[in-house]
Amino acid sequence: LHMEDPPAFFREAARVLRPGGRLAFSVWAQPPATEGYKILLGAVEAHGVAVDLPEGPPMFHYADACNVADALSAAGFEGVVTEELSHMQWELSSPEEFWTSIAEGTARTRALLRAQPEQNSRAVRDKILADCEAHMAAHGGVLRLRMPCVMSSATRRSA
Repeated sequence: LHMEDPPAFFREAARVLRPGGRLAFSVWAQPPATEGYKILLGAVEAHGVAVDLPEGPPMFHYADACNVADALSAAGFEGVVTEELSHMQWELSSPEEFWTSIAEGTARTRALLRAQPEQNSRAVRDKILADCEAHMAAHGGVLRLRMPCVMSSATRRSA
């Protein structure tokens, strides 16, 4: 979730929804299920440095059904359902397209990559491209990455 304080958002959603109203959201599943994040985070771990990012929950906190149930229940929701949509995938034309997607089309990941010193950034990018090339070689020349998400929903409790 791309927000500083998700529990505050959940409380506000419960406040403005009528009783019986529904909230739903999705987040990426944790690696290794998400092959793209496995490649990305492996490259950052190998060649990146720790950087300060804007406040927010740990990247995969709300991919965990227990964390979702606790947070939504505390905010005034019931009937929490969490399901991994494991069929989702990214099919990309090239390793460069994957790099562009994560370096330009994401929020916190983009911030993580942009905050890297130039030398580290180059090494992270090179590792990502090499790992994508290896993935393509192992899968018939196609860059198709499993990218399941976790969908959660709940109903606002009656007053």
